[in-house]
Amino acid sequence: MSAIGGNPAKNRRISLKHVETVPRVANRCFRDRCVAIRDYMRLLARQGRNFDHQLRDYDANMHRAADSSVFFCSRPIQTALSRKVFNILLICLSAMYLSITAAWARRVATGGSHKLRCFRFSCFELRDGSRCNGRVSLQRVGILHYESSAEHDEAGVGPTLAEEGWGNCTIDLKFPKPVKMNGFFFVTASGRGTESEDPVRFLLEGSQCDGRWKVVGASAWRYDWLKTKSEDLSVYRFWNGRYNTTKSRGEMEVLSFHTPGLETLLIVLLNLFRTLLLGVPAMFGLLKREEQGKKAIQVGILCLVANLLALLCVDEENRLGMMTNVILSLSFFLSLRYFEDETLFWLSALVIFGSWCVLGYMIAYTAIFRVGLLVSLSSTCVLLYRDHVLSTSWNLVNFDRARYEEGWRLFLSRLEQEEEVKQLSNYLRHIVGNASIHSLQAGMVMRRWLKKKSFSDLLQMRFSSSVSDGVMQVDRDGVPVQSLHRLYSQAVCLQVVLAEKVRWWASQSRGYFVVQDQEGRNAFITCEEALALQDSSPTSSSIIPLKSISRTIEKVARSYGGEVCRVLDISRARIVFDDIEGVSRCLSIIKNDRDVEILRLKGRMAQDQRADCEESDGDSFGRRDLMMNICIRNEETICLGVENHIAEVQLQVITLAALQTSEAHSRYLAVRNLRRE
Repeated sequence: MSAIGGNPAKNRRISLKHVETVPRVANRCFRDRCVAIRDYMRLLARQGRNFDHQLRDYDANMHRAADSSVFFCSRPIQTALSRKVFNILLICLSAMYLSITAAWARRVATGGSHKLRCFRFSCFELRDGSRCNGRVSLQRVGILHYESSAEHDEAGVGPTLAEEGWGNCTIDLKFPKPVKMNGFFFVTASGRGTESEDPVRFLLEGSQCDGRWKVVGASAWRYDWLKTKSEDLSVYRFWNGRYNTTKSRGEMEVLSFHTPGLETLLIVLLNLFRTLLLGVPAMFGLLKREEQGKKAIQVGILCLVANLLALLCVDEENRLGMMTNVILSLSFFLSLRYFEDETLFWLSALVIFGSWCVLGYMIAYTAIFRVGLLVSLSSTCVLLYRDHVLSTSWNLVNFDRARYEEGWRLFLSRLEQEEEVKQLSNYLRHIVGNASIHSLQAGMVMRRWLKKKSFSDLLQMRFSSSVSDGVMQVDRDGVPVQSLHRLYSQAVCLQVVLAEKVRWWASQSRGYFVVQDQEGRNAFITCEEALALQDSSPTSSSIIPLKSISRTIEKVARSYGGEVCRVLDISRARIVFDDIEGVSRCLSIIKNDRDVEILRLKGRMAQDQRADCEESDGDSFGRRDLMMNICIRNEETICLGVENHIAEVQLQVITLAALQTSEAHSRYLAVRNLRRE
């Protein structure tokens, strides 16, 4: 048992140091205590899964809890992946991208060719800037397939001549049967002085001669790497922009729209990555492997970024849009990787996709603008909803708060305790004014870490909430204790020492203990009755019970981010008094106890519900009490290795203690879980 707190070798050395004094103390009165401690240790040893395993299991499955959601869980992505509806949505989106991937694969196979029968060349503007009116000033318009004329049958047997029709600013071509095309040509007029009549804005449309025309060529085009329409086999986006038509007479202009091989293959791979990015996490979610699903999302984003970087090297026209996607995809990856907290996650999503929206608007990129606008608005709605729920969560405890406030008001008025409350507040300020209470443990931890830890460890400590709190469970080397099983082993050893201390403090200040009667209601017993209970139960579990393992695991996972060292109330005691004078007397006795060191005080008995104590809560849900975290350092705790274990002592008046019920406590825990306190 000497190896419970900290390094086993060092604990044995400390025990040997006190070898002459321990037998005297042990032979005097500690036999029953040692038996109780050994029994508890045997119970822990027989368990197939210790508390650390239970904590890991709870932490791994916390996002699946019924009260978890993407709004109020520290793992919004895992929570979403644990919901069947979300996974079905991902599968549907994955199927959509799979169809887009298949369409791009068809474009590679066909070279972006259309197989049509009728074509119509339309002229909109001439070189001199005037609109076309009348016959188009061209000698001829023809259809190309891989820069070869389509006016031959596919077998190359003979000509497949098209019928030409000249209309008002249009030239119509009609083939006897459908021909493949992925380009066209035209021949400028031959006469001198006709340069000003050359077409510079034009479109080429095609159909199956059924009146349903679609654009298959134009005077302006760009490679459309974001195209989603599966029926359009062209890889270009066409519009009637201005074309620099040659001024040479009788010259042929060739406009080819066949698919560039390497670039299009990269687009196929890009859409395949998008398909897997959505589909694989959904499958992991359905298999209840959400953590692997999140990692699959991160790997998928990195694959997308690598693919986009390769596209940047071969596509000069779309570099701005691709670079934007690279930057924003990396930003989203960093958000998934480093912002587990749901508030930070949605704030980062708002910033990142808000940047998408602004950038898409600035570069006139509609797709990026729409996605950024949608996600940023959704993130804003989520943050507003969270704020609304948190602000209205007090409604769960409003009734209990009103009862506590009314009970406190009656207690102060009928017993005339206002002056005693003021004196207690002044006394608390005096105690907290002692600098050692503020910084003793935090300073010790800092010095230990500065000597032994690396720069990365110091950065982690800098941003750790447990270190910023200044009080945590540490071993003899000042290293935070991160084993829940170890903390409970320490707590049961300290419990027998704390029981004697608490009984002594209560007897000197006329305090009572709270126990549960047979019907589950609170009952208050005197020190003599508590002594009888302690004789029948050496660990005094009915007087100072250990914190339940289920609640401790829940608190570590939900409120402390897995930092076990921040749990300070596994070993705890509660003393109630008839009046404030008893609270003040007990506090004075504890402060003057040489074996006790007060590390933190929470005072909630002042009129404004907040004393000037370290880390007093801004809102205590109407509860009025005095809570302190202490260490007990004497020969016995040093031999047991628990001199650094922190316990909690709560001092309260009996009027408010009688108002607290198990139902009210359940509502209190629900609100604290929601607020992650």
